[in-house]
Amino acid sequence: MQFKEFCVGSFVEVTYADQYATGGSNRFRGICIYKGHWQNSLGASFTLRNVIDNEPLEINFQLYSPLIQELKVLKHQKFKEHQLKYLRDYPPAFSYVSEKMKEQPYTEEPELFEFNEEHRKKIDRWFS
Repeated sequence: MQFKEFCVGSFVEVTYADQYATGGSNRFRGICIYKGHWQNSLGASFTLRNVIDNEPLEINFQLYSPLIQELKVLKHQKFKEHQLKYLRDYPPAFSYVSEKMKEQPYTEEPELFEFNEEHRKKIDRWFS
């Protein structure tokens, strides 16, 4: 299967086969919080995180799984960190990817996300 390259921090949508779902498939979108370093091996995996009905949810996908029917990169961006597992402790808004989010034009070079002062204030309030 061919798919566009994405980074930790990218917003990704995966359609995958699910025998229990109506129609035989499910779709999950979220922010990529982890991507295995062995991207070119059969064991490569990535983890997507989203907040649905105020409940954080993470799904780990095998990159080359035959169950994956489609993989879309909604927004190609990256963080300075190699993993974003710390988002588990941050306010849910930092992990939320809207169902209404439209796919943005793909760029080969990902946009670099950096926390601004407003983000830092939200984080400080969350931990106080």
